[in-house]
Amino acid sequence: MTENIEQMQKRHEKEKITLQAKCKHKESKWMIYSWAPGHYGGNVRACTFCGKIVEREGITEKDLLTPFDKFEEERGITKTKDDM
Repeated sequence: MTENIEQMQKRHEKEKITLQAKCKHKESKWMIYSWAPGHYGGNVRACTFCGKIVEREGITEKDLLTPFDKFEEERGITKTKDDM
């Protein structure tokens, strides 16, 4: 029996992780990062062989928070493992 799309995606994700872990990231290029069409997320330098993002510019992890996440953070609300 052939694998379904979910099985195929899981297999390829594992292969990608393995490839990126073994890669030396010798060559890379800067590009604009967009997490969704029209949503600019800064610039990233990605390995041209494996695609791993090796450097970010113009954006921090805090910039990626949703407005609700920022609201909770400002008020000191922490999430438990069960909330995620």
